[in-house]
Amino acid sequence: MLIIRFVKNIMYNTRMDSRVTFLSIVIIALLPLFSLSIIPQKTYAQEIETGPVEDVVVFNKTFGSMLPLTGPYSVLGERAAKGIASAVQLSEKGLLYQMFLRDVGEFDKNVLNIYSSLVSESNVSFVLGPLTSGSAKQISTLIDRYKVPTITFPVFGDSVKSSANIIKFYYPIEDQVEYLADYTINSLKLKKFAVLYPKTKFGTRFKDKFIDYAKTKGGKFLHVSSYSQDLTGIEVELDWIKPFSPEVIVIADNPSRAASIISLLTKDKTFTNVLFVGPNTWNTKYFSDLLEKEVDGLIHKAIFTDYLNTESSEWKTFSDFYTSTFNDKPGLFEYQIYKVTKLLFALDNNGDEKTRLFDKIANLNTSKDFRVKKTKTGLEIYPKPLLLSLEGEKFRVLK
Repeated sequence: MLIIRFVKNIMYNTRMDSRVTFLSIVIIALLPLFSLSIIPQKTYAQEIETGPVEDVVVFNKTFGSMLPLTGPYSVLGERAAKGIASAVQLSEKGLLYQMFLRDVGEFDKNVLNIYSSLVSESNVSFVLGPLTSGSAKQISTLIDRYKVPTITFPVFGDSVKSSANIIKFYYPIEDQVEYLADYTINSLKLKKFAVLYPKTKFGTRFKDKFIDYAKTKGGKFLHVSSYSQDLTGIEVELDWIKPFSPEVIVIADNPSRAASIISLLTKDKTFTNVLFVGPNTWNTKYFSDLLEKEVDGLIHKAIFTDYLNTESSEWKTFSDFYTSTFNDKPGLFEYQIYKVTKLLFALDNNGDEKTRLFDKIANLNTSKDFRVKKTKTGLEIYPKPLLLSLEGEKFRVLK
């Protein structure tokens, strides 16, 4: 059971009228699974209006959460809430969970006050969120003051300021490029590279990291070029690659543009035996559908990293539960929230010192599923990546 408590003075009153708020929709979606109150016959609207209920039981797990339930990132907040709900339902049975929830969607300017009141007024073991890097940057100094393990989800590790008690859970580009370069150069013995990348922050960063690391392993870069996001003039850029005859073409882009570029390249006999390499975003049915004819039956035609195996039993359990409960299909983000929430539930014993939980997370380096990087200014935790390839319509785990 999950008790959701909306901390006093942050949520506005909600009436049951024709204008159903986004927050109400999220809570209604969770009602079939979780109780919002330990007082019989209390509705979700009454719970919000009257504030927190009295403690009459001992909770097994108490944690805080800062999600954008309103405002421009409300869709992200909804997906995160569903990921947390899934973790509760699929974790140890028979426990009573209590979540103190704060909405930061329309209160970004007040995120310091929101965080301060959450951790000072509620005895939470840890805090999930905020989700956006902007909000996470603001609270970094407060995290050290209150010493409550706080999990943020930055796109890049250095996009959030360091803090001794901050835990950054993300998918580092460095890990991806190392897996790809090591496998390509050491296992496949391919060293001649060309790189194509979009003029985006991610594309530029992936390109730089890949080149820097692959060079240390003996990689040779014959051609590197960028292109616009609308692929204007991409044919000209591809023509420039032909004379170099690379063995590997790295495309640091999303599945849509990457698939379009690969489709263009494979029409030219020059690139018949080229290996295409890319980031974890390629692990989608959309990508495989676009490239089915181009890579059919060629196991090493396209390889890429990812952090979930859609054929694994854990993913299937999560995906089946999520789909049947919320009538929607989950993605990597929901799975990310689910994984870290479930991990924290497993490590946390309510009543432990906050530093004890932090130390448990720091010792996860022995885990087969996670890597932890401990520095003087906090922790970085991320799943160990997989190396995948496309074989017809299915993805295959190579490493």
